[in-house]
Amino acid sequence: MPDVTVPFDFDGNRILWMEYQQDQVKEFQYYDMTQKKVIPIRAYDKEYHFLSHGRLINNELIFVENNKNVKSYHL
Repeated sequence: MPDVTVPFDFDGNRILWMEYQQDQVKEFQYYDMTQKKVIPIRAYDKEYHFLSHGRLINNELIFVENNKNVKSYHL
């Protein structure tokens, strides 16, 4: 895992985390244990201040933005 990350979820095959990158960019990524590689999902710029509670459910990334908005992203 990268140095500055927030771990979120493990569904038995994938480990999900969010990496903090330069310029306040936050990127969701997961490690696929079957493929043995890191898969980037999506990066969010500084307009997204606080992202939390990330979960992988089937082919969806579910997370909470700014403590109140539930978001979904299809993988």
